[in-house]
Amino acid sequence: MINDAVRLGQFVSTVQAAEWIALDTEADSLHAYPERLCLMQFCTAAGDELVDPLAPGMNLDALFDALSGHRILMHAA
Repeated sequence: MINDAVRLGQFVSTVQAAEWIALDTEADSLHAYPERLCLMQFCTAAGDELVDPLAPGMNLDALFDALSGHRILMHAA
């Protein structure tokens, strides 16, 4: 589980190097407005990772930048 800036930074490098990325997200949309991203599940050739966007101090900007320009396979998009 990636739940701190150090682990996230390491994973950003993995994403940048990936040829493809599979992504699934979980959100709190049943009883929440506006909807909130609660979990991101990634799969690359390097392996699987879970990212906790609700962990204290998590800034996902670098991760979102790293996803740009990649082929992304989305689940239930």
